[in-house]
Amino acid sequence: MEIGNIPRKIKGFRDIDADGNELRQTIIREAAKVYRSYGFEHGDTPVLEYADALGKYMPDEDTVDKGVYNFRNPEEEPVLLTDGSEMRDAEGKVVMEFHPLAMRYDLTAPLARVYSERLFMDVKRGQIMESNAPLFRRFQFGPVYRYELKLLPGRFREFWQLDFDTVGTSDVAADAEACMILSMHSKQLVWNAAATS
Repeated sequence: MEIGNIPRKIKGFRDIDADGNELRQTIIREAAKVYRSYGFEHGDTPVLEYADALGKYMPDEDTVDKGVYNFRNPEEEPVLLTDGSEMRDAEGKVVMEFHPLAMRYDLTAPLARVYSERLFMDVKRGQIMESNAPLFRRFQFGPVYRYELKLLPGRFREFWQLDFDTVGTSDVAADAEACMILSMHSKQLVWNAAATS
């Protein structure tokens, strides 16, 4: 029996045709108008992150090797201590490791890494105190990846998310604003669909 190289896509992934891409761009364009009108800025994060930056990885999994696509970094890098300095062994040599990496499974965990990284650097430079973390508002869109052993109907291993987030406040006004943005965004899409049909 001869094994053939049949052209096919990986299960859980999909090809997007021109109409699908146009629809996605319309949604992103209209959403971006709404987000910007409320003062959100557009930011992006890499598809790959250090696995430990993604937190608990997936809601129903406890380890890095479940729920996410992961592998070891091919480049050996220093192990860092909590103050950001390099860990050293008894002889004073820098401890090196091939750190585990993971493909992002949502856009929230990378947002937390961006915000934490900024806070860490600002506190280290003495620009802010840990107790007065600044307000951070951003929106992002892009593909995310989930390593699912068995796909349920209607689920994918790669899909797009469109997020807007406010970080650095416990004021309920931020929640009320989120409701207003969602309401405005849905109206905008309905008006656009009506205008093009």
